[in-house]
Amino acid sequence: MLNTTKDTPVPLFEPGQYITIRLQIPGEEYLFNRQYSLSVAPGKEYFRISVKREADGTSPDGKVSNYLHDHINAGDILEVTAPAGVFILDTKKQTPIVFISGGVGITPFISMASAIAEVQPVRQVQFIHAARNGRVQAFKNELKTLKGALQNFELYYVYEQPAEQDHKDEFFAKEGFIDSEWLNEHITGSEADYYVCGPVPFLRTIVGSLKKFGVDDAQINYEFFGPAASLEA
Repeated sequence: MLNTTKDTPVPLFEPGQYITIRLQIPGEEYLFNRQYSLSVAPGKEYFRISVKREADGTSPDGKVSNYLHDHINAGDILEVTAPAGVFILDTKKQTPIVFISGGVGITPFISMASAIAEVQPVRQVQFIHAARNGRVQAFKNELKTLKGALQNFELYYVYEQPAEQDHKDEFFAKEGFIDSEWLNEHITGSEADYYVCGPVPFLRTIVGSLKKFGVDDAQINYEFFGPAASLEA
């Protein structure tokens, strides 16, 4: 959790926005700037980010994530920008929402779904999340809490390599990957607003499938996990 160093509230933000952390790592020549989605509903007295430790500690992302995990403690001061980003949820609309995430692409949807639970608890929400397995999946407890807070909430887990206990999870839906056939059988329909976040190959599959199903471009919102790229293969 992040608070300001002065007796002032953190800036307002929209669900789905991110902050940039500027970090000088000892021994590194350059300043690192890394964006992290806020993983809490707006209106709190703090920011929260959820940082996955990258296994490759030599890449830029790995250097920052490992440094944050190993060297930043409660009370330390970080340079953080104001929230930014246009990948946001419109809580004035009443249309059904479908969140489809891959890996750590789930992070902005925790903020969005939490905001819906607070201000639109009867809004229809589907949440489809793909991960390697339940052991590495983030936010499982929070998703269970959201299941209780949202009156019309459907939750599906798709695990590439599920462990034996994953098959017993009440929300486990599929082994392997999210493919067009399975997606078409489970999504709400073309009237929903779709939010998709994950790595580029994941986005290509999901966004391409939604367009094939006849979902209008205006109803498909997506954000890349990592550097922006074209969805054209």
